[in-house]
Amino acid sequence: PVEQIEKIEKLGNIKEKKQAKKERRKKPTTKSYTLIITEKPQAV
Repeated sequence: PVEQIEKIEKLGNIKEKKQAKKERRKKPTTKSYTLIITEKPQAV
């Protein structure tokens, strides 16, 4: 069902955002952040 996919995508986005915050705390470089941005189109 589409609703389930949307829920999973939302959860994935939340997880990615949390991970991005963690990565940014570890090192202020934008490398990990750009990786997350480039990976998103594949999931969509």
